[in-house]
Amino acid sequence: MQKRQKHSKKTKQKMRRLALERDNTKRIASLPKGKKHWRWEKKPNKLTLHKRLSRKHGKAKDRKCAKCPNQANDWANVTGNYTDDIRDYLPLCRSCHVKLDYTEKRRKQTSKISKEMWEKRRKNK
Repeated sequence: MQKRQKHSKKTKQKMRRLALERDNTKRIASLPKGKKHWRWEKKPNKLTLHKRLSRKHGKAKDRKCAKCPNQANDWANVTGNYTDDIRDYLPLCRSCHVKLDYTEKRRKQTSKISKEMWEKRRKNK
């Protein structure tokens, strides 16, 4: 079996330049999006959900806070159910978001979850 020749530096530069000049907008537009995408997850993590919200409904910074007259910074989950449903989220400024997250009920939920995670980690060590 013969060895393949490696591309010279000049050839690599030409290939790079051609790849950058190529117009891929039609190809990218035809790729599957949303639920048809091959890496779509039914139960994604929080970061993915927030990215989906921003793509679908715009950034929270473009809206006013739902509880005060300030500009919103975050999409805050109100129900505690992390889903794609926009009704589970509100655009909130940072201070209102922190106040919402640290209510008594939410604190108990998160502390319970963190205790369970801590115990699992201790068992694995």
